[in-house]
Amino acid sequence: MANCKNPKAVLQTFSRILSGILEISPLSINHTFKTQSNPIVLSSSEILILGACVRPCVAIAAAAGYQATAIDLFNDVDTQAASNASIKADDYPEDLFDHAESSKANYWLYTGCLENYPEQIAQLAAKKTLLGNDQDVIHKCRSPEFISELAIDANWYYPDAAIARGSLTNNELQCWISKPRLSAAGQGVQIWRTKPPATAERLVQKYIPGPTLGAACISNGIETRVLGITRHLRMTRRLGVTRFQYCGSVGPLRVADSLSMAISTMASEIAHGCGIVGLFGLDFKVRNNQIWLLEINPRFTASMDLLSKGTGANLIQQHIDACRNKPLIPIQDSKKHSAIETRAILFAKSPTRFTPICNQWDFIADIPDHNATLEVGNPICSVYGRGNTASESVRHTMQNVERLESTLRIENFE
Repeated sequence: MANCKNPKAVLQTFSRILSGILEISPLSINHTFKTQSNPIVLSSSEILILGACVRPCVAIAAAAGYQATAIDLFNDVDTQAASNASIKADDYPEDLFDHAESSKANYWLYTGCLENYPEQIAQLAAKKTLLGNDQDVIHKCRSPEFISELAIDANWYYPDAAIARGSLTNNELQCWISKPRLSAAGQGVQIWRTKPPATAERLVQKYIPGPTLGAACISNGIETRVLGITRHLRMTRRLGVTRFQYCGSVGPLRVADSLSMAISTMASEIAHGCGIVGLFGLDFKVRNNQIWLLEINPRFTASMDLLSKGTGANLIQQHIDACRNKPLIPIQDSKKHSAIETRAILFAKSPTRFTPICNQWDFIADIPDHNATLEVGNPICSVYGRGNTASESVRHTMQNVERLESTLRIENFE
């Protein structure tokens, strides 16, 4: 693999990200590549939005004037309020696709976790117009072998990867993570200092220490932009999740030009190589002067909610326009001094019955139905906060978490 261009400058930039004292610089660097044929013609404002939790995506779509039918695992109170119709999927993912097929809406997009089911996506895309990335793109984004090939001639790195088939020795491993091939949000990820279990269903990668950063990106098949950078929260125990499980983000982070260029170049090479259109996310870390790509998410990601809040941009409208090969619209720099947003996802630490008495609070979202029963590890709701710096934003959010916990009536039903 090739080394990063100007690695010292890039490392200095990332060090400043992690310390929360970044200079402001817009992410405005673009890269162009081949055009995409047959642009989509949208003849209706009715769309389907499918995924594990679609509330952020549905709310942003509604703000753009779309009449969204929401189909997810939770059917939260605010999802119902933002959507034209909402359906809870009891049998995941089959229910999502079955309900989608019976809907009269002809356009649809997917959010988190559904990239694990490319065959079902292909089947629904054959019947209704997909606003997003198809089966072939998903296979490329989820293939360690394909991404490793992309990284060979690039200025970014990808952890050494191998499918766990019993062929790896202890000496080869050093420190590794093992995760399900069909996974999302860090679920099922384990760290190993000895040989991991030999199963064909799990991916084994070298473990890269340090905070996880996320780049929200968009491509219209012609050019690619980085819309913003976020950082994953690390307070997993406080929020009730396991070490690697996603529990929220802070952003958009204010970054300098050197980081903008490095991430923009990587995003363009990945979008071009995989054939991505619309919104997509890149999870990455920095270690020893090197940018390490961890994962490609070829759809709307959880942290993009913060970018819409922090910049005022409607990312669903931008996504739909990009899927139709329309020119990309840069996020306006006029809000570069706006507050930095944080979203923390609070999970149940014990079996509980959720009885909210504070639905009017504007800092909570993903609100369950009255008296919903929550098993250990289930998300309770999302809590938001903001500040002028990343640390101030996270601190404000955790104060809101404490306020919520002290006010909610959570009854143990064991």
